Amino acid sequence: MIKPIDNNVLIKKEDDIKVTKGGIILPDNCTEKPNTGTVLAVGMGKQNKHGKFIKPDVDVGDVVLYENRVGVDVKVNGQECVILEEYNIMAIVKEE
Repeated sequence: MIKPIDNNVLIKKEDDIKVTKGGIILPDNCTEKPNTGTVLAVGMGKQNKHGKFIKPDVDVGDVVLYENRVGVDVKVNGQECVILEEYNIMAIVKEE
């Protein structure tokens, strides 16, 4: 398992393959909408000027929207994941 440090978050990418009606597979970078994923691990957060850690706003298990083309792609247990800084996460998806 990977444990992010500082203000980094490990996110499992959601499979969001886009196929046109004609069967053409569009790569992820063809769309401008945010990516969706599930938080697998969270770092301790960023430190304030007094050395205390500020807890991240996301928790393990949260489904989030994050910016395109950010972070570092990694494979964890065969799953496509991304490690990125928390500020690249735009929203937590909540079901009503």
